[in-house]
Amino acid sequence: MVSFVCDSCQTTLKKQKLDQHASRCQYAQFSCVDCMKTFSGTEYRAHTSCISEAEKYQKALYKPPKKGQQQQKQENQEQKNASASNSNVNANIARPAVGDSLIGQIQKADQSKKREREDDEAATNTEKSVPKKSKKEETEDGDENTTNGSSIGTDELIEVLRSVLKKSGSLTLHTLRKRSIKRIVKRFSLEEANAETAFDRQIVFKLEDGKITISQ
Repeated sequence: MVSFVCDSCQTTLKKQKLDQHASRCQYAQFSCVDCMKTFSGTEYRAHTSCISEAEKYQKALYKPPKKGQQQQKQENQEQKNASASNSNVNANIARPAVGDSLIGQIQKADQSKKREREDDEAATNTEKSVPKKSKKEETEDGDENTTNGSSIGTDELIEVLRSVLKKSGSLTLHTLRKRSIKRIVKRFSLEEANAETAFDRQIVFKLEDGKITISQ
C-alpha cells in the first residue's frame, strides 16, 4: 500500500489516514514515500499505485516485468486479499450453541408445559382434600357481632307484643306469636329461628288471680 509523509510535520501515514490527518494538521501537504511526488490539496486520493521497491532501489538497472506477469501478480494479490477477508468473516460468525437448537427449544417448552400441568393438578387435589364447611358452620363463622337473640331482654320483647296488639287490637295467641316474631326479626336483624328461640324462651304466660300474665 502506498505510504505518504506530511511535509509540514514529517509524519509518515498510510493513505487511509491522510484525510483525518489533514483535518488536524493546518499546513498539511503530502508526498509519496516511494516516488517522492508531492501532491497539493486532495490530489493524493488519485495516487493509488506507485513504483515498486525493486524499481526504487535498482533505478536504471530495473527491468519492468512483462505485462502478463504483472497482471498475474496482481490477480494473485487480489485472490490473497479476498481469501484473507473471507477468513475474517467466517471467524466472526458465531456458531449456535447446542442448547439453542430447535429440538432443544421444543423439549424445553414441553417440559415447562408438563410442570405447569402437574402444578395445576396438585393445586386441584389440595382444594379437594380440604373439607367444606356446613351451612351451620359457615353461619357460626360469620360476623361474631351478629345478635343471636340472647342479648334481647324480656322488656324489649314485651314492648314488641304491645306494639303488635296496639296495631291489631285483638289476636289469637298463635297469630300474636307469629307477628311478634316477624317484628323481632325486622327490628333486631335476627334470623327467624333465633327470633323464635328468644320469644319462646322469655315470653312465658302464667295465671295469677284469675288473670293471664307474662312471667319475667
